[in-house]
Amino acid sequence: MMNARTLLCVCLIVLASAALSAEKWVFLKDGRLCLSSLEGEQCIGRLAEGGAIEFSKDQVQGTRTPEQVEQAVDAMITEMVLGQNMEAHAGRFKVFRASAVPALLKHLAAKPLNERLSALYGLCFAWSPAALNPVMKAFRGSDAQVSTAAFNTLERNVQAAQLGALMKDLADDPDISKAALVFRAVEAAAPDPSLKRVKRLMVAAEGRSAVAPYLSHYFSLELVPGMLELLASAKVDEQRNAALGLIAASAADEKTRNAMSALLRNSDADLRQLAAEYFARTGGTDAVPLLENAVTAEQILYVKAAFEAALKVTKSRAAEHAAMQNTLSARWSSLNDKDTPIAKLRLCVDVLKNAPGTKDISKAQEVLRAAVQCEPQHWYSGKKPEWNELICARNSVERLLKRAPCGDLDAHDNNAAPPSEAAHFIPPIDGYFDAKRKSFGFQIPAAGGLFADSVHIGDDCGWHRDLCAIVATGSGIVRQMSYVPSWGHILVIEHTLPKGAKVCSLYGHVSPFIYVKEGERVEAGQKIASIGRANTIENGGYGAHLHFGIHEGAYNAGDWVCGYLSAVQFKYGHHGWLNPQAFLQEHK
Repeated sequence: MMNARTLLCVCLIVLASAALSAEKWVFLKDGRLCLSSLEGEQCIGRLAEGGAIEFSKDQVQGTRTPEQVEQAVDAMITEMVLGQNMEAHAGRFKVFRASAVPALLKHLAAKPLNERLSALYGLCFAWSPAALNPVMKAFRGSDAQVSTAAFNTLERNVQAAQLGALMKDLADDPDISKAALVFRAVEAAAPDPSLKRVKRLMVAAEGRSAVAPYLSHYFSLELVPGMLELLASAKVDEQRNAALGLIAASAADEKTRNAMSALLRNSDADLRQLAAEYFARTGGTDAVPLLENAVTAEQILYVKAAFEAALKVTKSRAAEHAAMQNTLSARWSSLNDKDTPIAKLRLCVDVLKNAPGTKDISKAQEVLRAAVQCEPQHWYSGKKPEWNELICARNSVERLLKRAPCGDLDAHDNNAAPPSEAAHFIPPIDGYFDAKRKSFGFQIPAAGGLFADSVHIGDDCGWHRDLCAIVATGSGIVRQMSYVPSWGHILVIEHTLPKGAKVCSLYGHVSPFIYVKEGERVEAGQKIASIGRANTIENGGYGAHLHFGIHEGAYNAGDWVCGYLSAVQFKYGHHGWLNPQAFLQEHK
């Protein structure tokens, strides 16, 4: 018999989303199971294994009564307790849907642990509102394995906001393991600006592991000690999350600088890139020799480009700070405690854009930290989120404080050298090519939400690699650098091919700390930006990734900049979008 822990792991690996409405189901004479209303002589049903089928009444072996459904569920649970046919039964539960819930709840109320875990697994696929309270009761119970399985069942069947509200009272549960589990649901609904919930969990190793994926959404220096503990973890994912958190918090204390300095020599290339991003944003004069040594020692083009970009920004910022007067702008006199956070941040932007002094820098840092402690998880919905204005204002202050080359997205290089021919092109990120990835030309299914039936015209790559370095794919001129709520930050570069034709490369969902100016000439392999943080306003509300596109022709005020086309436009229109992987292979 499979032990409970192994069964739980198997269940979690193969979980999928559940369908919610109930229909009668029938067995076809060829042995397949199908959902259908069975009206009329000819019927269309949905098969358990997916897809649709047309059949007549004489092809039906018979329907099942509620009693027969219960018998079928009992038989499946018996096999699942033994760890048998897990995926096959998942498909059957998708067909049974709500009709299987009463029988599954009977097994959930049983005493044997494996039977309860199997019932929770089945409820991931066969769900109805009647299951909510019994599964919540199982979650609130004392058995950790049942709680974990129940949580995953709820997470797959209950809206994030509702689930967060249902579990909010458990965020301070004395059991740190349960509080850590609940954190994921509550955090998805809304962050805790007081930081009480986060700080409590950061004290214990189990709690830190739960908080780690969300650290880049918190900007408080109070969390830095826990982040440094995570950075010392043996798990690379926890190290990356800690580094992202330290970058977001702009931690510049000696312990953090030393820890991030060590990452410059780490064996993991992505961690080295994160170290470069950290020093690009916070490094001072003392970071220059560290970055110079890192540039010399680095062998990977993309990591080297990250080090070079960080070195250039750090030197420029250090020179600017050295030239600043030790003054405080009179504009601060208009600052009022009753002002909204957005008003305070806009005042910071005004001061920082107009020849700030060193005291202005310190004052703006103080105002910034007080104005925004955290950023909620954001998912793209096609609507401007309510936090958009506040977070965009925060990003503006950050860019100006850290002297990002793009300024407040308004820097322009009027003295750039004329463009050279783009004799060859390289991938925009390390590890780009993947023959199995079919992002370009992928048609979204009819039930795909806002983009239903449309065709994707870029190549989505670099998934889950927040702040990974993005380089210019070929030499050219930066023509567009902007922010759009549905995209996040965007860059467009125009390239001239050897025979005079032009193409443009597009980079979407990037971080607001951009390394180039509009009008600037860039070279192939030069770092221009980083992948934006996951589920943030800065990247349009998506999981961390780069949308990379190639468009024929010269830049034309961006009127062709888009991510999707209708299926008809894509098939018959002269849209100009090229397959990025094929283009790079042809022009390497």
